[in-house]
Amino acid sequence: MLKKLLVYLTHPYVDAWNFKPEHKDILQAQVADLEVTVCYHSRDFLQRLPDAEAVAVWYFKKEWLANAPRLKLIATPAAGKDWIDVEPSKNLKISHGGFHGMMIAESVVGAIFYFCKAFSFSATMQKQKKWATKKVSDRIQSLYGANVTILGFGKIGTTIGNVLKPFGCTLTGVKRTSIPPPEYFSEEDRVVTMDQMPEVLKTTDHLIF
Repeated sequence: MLKKLLVYLTHPYVDAWNFKPEHKDILQAQVADLEVTVCYHSRDFLQRLPDAEAVAVWYFKKEWLANAPRLKLIATPAAGKDWIDVEPSKNLKISHGGFHGMMIAESVVGAIFYFCKAFSFSATMQKQKKWATKKVSDRIQSLYGANVTILGFGKIGTTIGNVLKPFGCTLTGVKRTSIPPPEYFSEEDRVVTMDQMPEVLKTTDHLIF
């Protein structure tokens, strides 16, 4: 059981990307005997790193490992793996955030309907106090039955597909390597590899990447 967690999660502009005192209280209440130390700048973090068994960070540099003899876990809320410049090993685990899918899926669905339902043009007509029924209807499309291609079909991509499926879309997930289709797929849906992308794009109505 890990006992010492060192937290260095700060961001100068996005408030939600900062680890706050109340977060420390919640974490310590959930994990018995966990000692949580919060750092607010890299100098403090590096000074305390030798005693840490686990760290929660946005990024971690490879050269820092030499100063972390007790480190067993690097945890990051980030989904992307490019900020952690360390490879996992038998004695060191790396954990990435897995909660981004639904937030991004909601944004993607909103963006699709923004274009499908001509919201921008409708807003322009509204400001001009025009009831442009014909012009608006000419720009409207239905998402039902549309071919949606998701380039990058990992955790976030499969969540996006799951949210889109009830709208009656036909889904194509694209990955570097072949994987079994998720349970929510219908017979017309498929997962393909990158080499099939040129053919897939010929019938794609909406491309998500």
